[in-house]
Amino acid sequence: MPTIVQRLVGVRHSLTAYQWVALLLARLAIGFFFLMSGYNKLFVHSIQDLQAGFVEWGLPWPVLSAWLDALVQLLGGFAIMVGLGTRLWALLIGLAMLVASVVATIPDVLQKDLPGAAQLHFLQSCQHLGRVLDEYSTDTTTTQLW
Repeated sequence: MPTIVQRLVGVRHSLTAYQWVALLLARLAIGFFFLMSGYNKLFVHSIQDLQAGFVEWGLPWPVLSAWLDALVQLLGGFAIMVGLGTRLWALLIGLAMLVASVVATIPDVLQKDLPGAAQLHFLQSCQHLGRVLDEYSTDTTTTQLW
């Protein structure tokens, strides 16, 4: 008769045995999101609209920046979906999202008439999200499995 501890260890091993399914689904979803974002920037909306936005936000070399942003999202999303160079493409897409956050999203949020407590809560939420993502990153999970 197995003890409670042995049962719990067995449950943990069965969960980690199927963890690859969750990681695969996450990779497919994230890759598809960026693939479609890059596709929309290149083929649905005009790249000139993105360039105009980059000029408005004051980014250097708006023509080159717009093309790089759209291509990194399109090619990076596809590469993440199929698992080719995922760390490199995740870094490039992450840098693109960091620039987008710093240049467009965060200033827009902070310019709203938010009370100081709401701004502080927003920043604390971002910090907490970073800790959670770091704790459950694929690199950490992979090293735990081996």
